[in-house]
Amino acid sequence: MLRQKSKLLIVDDSPLFRTYLKKLLASQYALEMIEINTARELQSYLNNIDIREIALVLIDLHLPDGNGLEVIEKIRMNPATSDLAVIVVSSYIDKNTALQVIRTGAQDLVVKPFEAEELLERLDKLLASEPVGQPIYLRDFKEVNDYYQQINEEMKRAKRADYPLTLLLAGFFRSGSLASPLSGADCRLNIALGDAFLQLMRESLRETDSVYSLAANEYLLVLPFTCAQGTVTVLENINQAFAKVLQRSGSSDMTLLTTAVTYPGDGSDLREVIAGLEKSFQALLVSPRPPASQ
Repeated sequence: MLRQKSKLLIVDDSPLFRTYLKKLLASQYALEMIEINTARELQSYLNNIDIREIALVLIDLHLPDGNGLEVIEKIRMNPATSDLAVIVVSSYIDKNTALQVIRTGAQDLVVKPFEAEELLERLDKLLASEPVGQPIYLRDFKEVNDYYQQINEEMKRAKRADYPLTLLLAGFFRSGSLASPLSGADCRLNIALGDAFLQLMRESLRETDSVYSLAANEYLLVLPFTCAQGTVTVLENINQAFAKVLQRSGSSDMTLLTTAVTYPGDGSDLREVIAGLEKSFQALLVSPRPPASQ
C-alpha cells in the first residue's frame, strides 16, 4: 500500500532562506520540512528514506558541491527517484537555464526573489492531487473556507425558500490509471487545459450558479435551484466543454470524473452533504471507467 506523502525537502545552502521557506510552508501544509544543505547530503538522504514519503523537493541550482541541474538529472535517471516532484527555486535564471530546467523534468521554476503568494500558488497546483499530509479536496475546510462559507449561506437560503441545491465535484485525470495530470512533461499543458476548461464551464452556467477551482484539475460547482434531474443538463454541458478543450489542446488521454449531491435528498445539513460528495468522488477514483467522450 502506498504510504501517505509526508515530507517536503528544502535543498539550499542558505540557512536563512531554508528557515524562511520552512516557516512559510509549515504554516500552509501538514508536511515535515527536511532541510538539506548540499547535493551529497541530498543523495545520502534519498538513499536512506522511503521515497514514497516525499511529496516534493524544492532545490536551488547553485549548491556548494554541485549544479542543481545535474542533481535533478541524476534523480530522473534513477528508477527509484524518477517520479519525484521537483520545483527549482533559484536566482540568476536566464532563458537558457530556464529551458534546461524544463528539459530535466522539473515540474516548475520559481525565480528568487519571489512573492510568497506566487510560490504557494505553484505548490498548491502541484500538491492538490497528491495524498499529502491533510488531504486537499473539501476535507480540509481550512483550505476551502471561502467555499465552505458560501455553500453554508446557499444552503440556508435553500432551506428558507424551500428549493433544491446541488453540489457537483469535477476533476480530470489520466485515462486508464487515473493518475494526476499535474506531473510529467505535459504538466504545464494540462494546467493550461484546466484553466480553459474552467472558463468554458463558467460560460455554460446560469448567473445563479458558481464554479470554483479547488486545484488545477479539480472544480466545485454550486447550483442553486437545481434538482437531480436538472443536474443532468449541467453534466451534459460540462462534458461538452471538456471535450472541446481536449480537442483544442490536441490531448486525448484525459478522463473527466464528476459526481453530485443534492439538498435535501442527499443530506439535511452542510457537513452531511459535503461528506456524501467526497465519498462519491473517492469511489470514482478507485474505480476507473472509460475515457470521457472526445
